Amino acid sequence: MTTANKVLEIAASQIGYAEGKNNDNKFSAAYGKNHVQWCGWFVKWVFDKAGLKIPNPAYTPAGAEGFKSIHAWHEKGTPKPGDCLFMDFPSDDIHRISHVGICVRMIDDNHVLTIEGNTSTGGDQRNGGEVQVKVRPMSVIVGWGRPRFEPAPITVKIEPPVAKKSVPTTAKKSVAPAKKVAKK
Repeated sequence: MTTANKVLEIAASQIGYAEGKNNDNKFSAAYGKNHVQWCGWFVKWVFDKAGLKIPNPAYTPAGAEGFKSIHAWHEKGTPKPGDCLFMDFPSDDIHRISHVGICVRMIDDNHVLTIEGNTSTGGDQRNGGEVQVKVRPMSVIVGWGRPRFEPAPITVKIEPPVAKKSVPTTAKKSVAPAKKVAKK
């Protein structure tokens, strides 16, 4: 059996990974399914590397159903480190679970810190091509699957991303030269 800390260590080691062209990535490629949306393949890959079998979340609705079938699905309470968080983004017009990530910890009552594959820092949240740390509102979390972990403390330190500050420009505005007015 493995620990949530081990899962988080493996997931954290991939932060910053970026796919190639057309969803070319090592996570789905490891399963012979390259060039597909890969958030679920990332989660499966992390858990496989940690040596813990979970329901396959590659197709996110089926992954959620898999956790339900083994009575490891939660919709109430608080996600715990290592839980598989299933999300639906209201603005993406998909209207179903369409993304999955790994819970790092709760930040407050309404926000959870995650590590996710195939997301981005500012672009597409469910097909963005990167492994990133995200802060998600609980309102997008449909539910979570809770793997059976060996009890152990969480020692991995993962912090929320720092918002980029806008840098003021110091360039001077170019001013057109004053027109000379001819004297009469």
